[in-house]
Amino acid sequence: MVSLPFQRTAELADGVSLVPSTTEHIAPIVDIMLVSEPWLGYGFERHFLERFVSGSVQAHIMRTVMVDADNPDEAMVAGAVSLHPGFLGGRYIEVLLLAPRLRGKGLGRRIIETLCEEMPSSLRDLYLLVSESNAPAVGFYRRLGFREVGPLPDLMVPGKTEILLWLRFR
Repeated sequence: MVSLPFQRTAELADGVSLVPSTTEHIAPIVDIMLVSEPWLGYGFERHFLERFVSGSVQAHIMRTVMVDADNPDEAMVAGAVSLHPGFLGGRYIEVLLLAPRLRGKGLGRRIIETLCEEMPSSLRDLYLLVSESNAPAVGFYRRLGFREVGPLPDLMVPGKTEILLWLRFR
């Protein structure tokens, strides 16, 4: 059996790692989502987000960002990334989430770099949706080289527009 990238552990920085998500990570991931855009602006309820995250965990496509990962007794969930295989000849990032205290420290960039490094050599494209109203996220992805494919109005919730972004990394 082939080991999928999202089933591996990867060090992002000193004391910060990506680890395969488990059911114990669901509640802390949802806690971060509830205070983060775009989920905060969508008004999604906890039970909806728990089902959403649980599906990604059970499908083995989600990894958890752990802080103090070198010390298992003190390790804390600080974010997550969910990566779908087989999307338009590449991969699709469904979720990229960091706790507010970790944003702006280069970890989001490191997560994207790690995902690209782990991709099979036959794949060279990465896709994601970003909420048009989430200006910090739109700017972050554009600085990484993501290009706009197009807007998708009313996709997630009425009155909000998502933007499909694409990165060719090879």
